[in-house]
Amino acid sequence: MAKWLHPDVLLNGVITVVNAGNEMWLVGSYTIGENYATVLANQLSGIVPIVVGDGNDYTVSLIGNNQNVAVAAKTGTANGTDPAPSNHIVIADGVRVLAVTKAGDQGITLGNPINFPLWNITAPQPV
Repeated sequence: MAKWLHPDVLLNGVITVVNAGNEMWLVGSYTIGENYATVLANQLSGIVPIVVGDGNDYTVSLIGNNQNVAVAAKTGTANGTDPAPSNHIVIADGVRVLAVTKAGDQGITLGNPINFPLWNITAPQPV
């Protein structure tokens, strides 16, 4: 489940992520509402953003009455080393941070894989 969603996602639905989200990266810290430039500065050194949105990365569905987008698991390779655990995954579109979720902590070592698990972004139906 997402920890934070951009107001455009809240206003227009999770399809905003499907249509615009084209990069996914790992950040070492995240504070609710941080803008793209701040989050980009927190991107861990040596982590190349994972390209998403090629048609296979998002699965749109309904869970009950709620809109849901499942974000596919991805793997990247570290181009540097960052021993501090990295614990947030960000989906962005080059201008906006669209969604952020908490991820398992993983230290980054040159040449090792970086695992982005499957996660869901859900927009609940108002009650």
